[in-house]
Amino acid sequence: MIVANRLWRDERGSAVVEFTLVGTLLTLMTVAVIQIGIVIHVRNTVHDAAVQAAYEAALADVTADQVESIVRDVVRSAVGSDLVGDVRSSYTDALGVPTLEVRVTAVLPLIVFVGIPDGLEVVGRAPVESLVVE
Repeated sequence: MIVANRLWRDERGSAVVEFTLVGTLLTLMTVAVIQIGIVIHVRNTVHDAAVQAAYEAALADVTADQVESIVRDVVRSAVGSDLVGDVRSSYTDALGVPTLEVRVTAVLPLIVFVGIPDGLEVVGRAPVESLVVE
């Protein structure tokens, strides 16, 4: 009984166990924060590409293939890989103003840049330029 109490109160080696537990938890939290940053960066990059493509397409006669090329080039130059899935552009009417809408689906990154295909969808809009004076 005395030996069991003495072993129970012995704290030798507890620092190693505490360091392992706390170090693992802190490492997981750090990786999670970095991954959230990557997701936010990818979302902002794809959104900016959609908005840039919408503005360029609204200012001049641009085909759907050129809109898709603009989006893919912007994302590829900012992120370094092609995360873009589907790019669709259409003319809509937002608040009574003719608008070009570019809808982009992309990979939602879960582990670095690998993730759910078409898990992220963003929309970029721009007013259509016209030469008609009313």
